[in-house]
Amino acid sequence: MRSAFSSAECPSIIQYEHLNSCPLCGSHNYTKGSQHREILQPAALPANLMHLQGNVSFVSALCEDCGASFNLEGLSDETRITLSKNSYAFLKPSQGVGISNYTYYLDIIMEYLPHKNQRFAEIGGYDGYTPATLSKHGYTDLSLIEPSPQIDNCLVEQGKVKLYKGFFPEADPVWSYHELEYSERKEHLYDVIAARDVFQMLGNPLQMLKSINICLKTNGLAICSSGDIDVMHPQQKLHLGLNAYRTMARAAGFTIVKTIKPHRYSTVFYVMRKEVDLVSDGQAAKDFCAAAPCSKEDFEKEQLKQREIVQRTRQTDAEALKRLNDAVTKHHNLGHEIILYGTGYTCSEMMGNLQIPLSELNLTIVNSDKNEDGYLYLRPDDQTNIVHYAGSYLKDKNIPLIILAVRSKPFKQEIEQLLKSINCQCDELLFIYDND
Repeated sequence: MRSAFSSAECPSIIQYEHLNSCPLCGSHNYTKGSQHREILQPAALPANLMHLQGNVSFVSALCEDCGASFNLEGLSDETRITLSKNSYAFLKPSQGVGISNYTYYLDIIMEYLPHKNQRFAEIGGYDGYTPATLSKHGYTDLSLIEPSPQIDNCLVEQGKVKLYKGFFPEADPVWSYHELEYSERKEHLYDVIAARDVFQMLGNPLQMLKSINICLKTNGLAICSSGDIDVMHPQQKLHLGLNAYRTMARAAGFTIVKTIKPHRYSTVFYVMRKEVDLVSDGQAAKDFCAAAPCSKEDFEKEQLKQREIVQRTRQTDAEALKRLNDAVTKHHNLGHEIILYGTGYTCSEMMGNLQIPLSELNLTIVNSDKNEDGYLYLRPDDQTNIVHYAGSYLKDKNIPLIILAVRSKPFKQEIEQLLKSINCQCDELLFIYDND
């Protein structure tokens, strides 16, 4: 169902900036990439917040010295901060939305936390799903550092999770010992610190990783993730691939012990081990951090791949888009309602690559969050569609075509289970990434 609302009706807070150097290392030696146009926030929003939404253009570049990709022309820091404070939407796994996207993340954390009494902290965990799940598995020393926590207060009141509201490291009591020698603060330090999809939103992720070093025991682990570097999004300050993580890890006293890219996920996980303490190890720490993060050959091998990626103008390949357009054209010609399931970046990209104008389609958008029923989703043509809660809108219906606007196969399976639970039948359930 379409809405008459247009994003032009509200004044936009979107401002742009131009960078002439890499935000990570300051280098002016970069390869300019292609221009992208994308929805600003990958979410449905209530009508009163649609002035914080938009379709924005940005140009990415790849640093040839540290390997980070960044927005050469993109959102200003002021815009990014305003959005994060007011409306930026995250997955809500504690409410059953996007649980599948946390499966590998939790498995990795538990693999490196073999003892239930080890100290664990998560930076930017939003609704506390990670520490809450770890608590159910018997872990007893869990902390969450988050500026806008949505965690179940019972977990905090019962002492199962220690909540520190604010930004890391200042909000974390462990940081109060950061000027002490290692031997004096060791008893307060963590065994594992995790940060899921946090670093690419920061202006200075290297400083964050250095702070993590100081809050970890020696041989402790930092488990971090970032979107794969070919997933270019406007809100990210940086796009961090393998070379960028190699550079940051070495400069912050870590080595990367494992890199994990689950199949059909757009996230890469990096497990980094603390090798030196930045406060107490003196010259040994300086020598370690100054060494090359990898061989020149390995660095260049990764750069070749990333140079090709930053030149791409879209995320989805031509074959997948053909399957999408063939299905949409067939059902449009038959006069069918077409269901688009999902309100993230993939939904916007799909709509932007349809051959039939959106205004001519009988297109309905649904998602799995009942709290967003009636929200609006901004289309690439700057018009909006009303979003419906799939659990109600599709219940006991037979739908000719449902298009899954998600890239993750586990997320696809999560949706299939919901459709089965509400007795929704469909003639064609299209997931265009099946052949990837």
